[in-house]
Amino acid sequence: MRIELFDFNSNKYIFELCPIGTELNNFAGLYTFCCYSKISKNWPILYIGQTGDFSERIDDNLLRHQKLECSLKKGATHVGLYPLKGGKNIRKKLEEELISYYEPPCNGRVKY
Repeated sequence: MRIELFDFNSNKYIFELCPIGTELNNFAGLYTFCCYSKISKNWPILYIGQTGDFSERIDDNLLRHQKLECSLKKGATHVGLYPLKGGKNIRKKLEEELISYYEPPCNGRVKY
């Protein structure tokens, strides 16, 4: 399964969905915690983050993730993964753009 996210310039980013707890490979990119809504028939974004290593951030250290509890309370069942090459600055820039666009409830407000 996949979800499409967009930024303010209508650029499309396709995130691959997998259930929370799935073993992940070691690669960098952005991720979301989300859940399927039967009412709106879409995947509301609960949290957006970035990492240099999916396997470490969302797999090995998932239970220590600072926004896991918030996301689970709001119904999170899946992680959306978007591999992104480049350094941390590139990931942070896109992360901030998507957070600003979607305003996920578990992220809070982005300060520029």
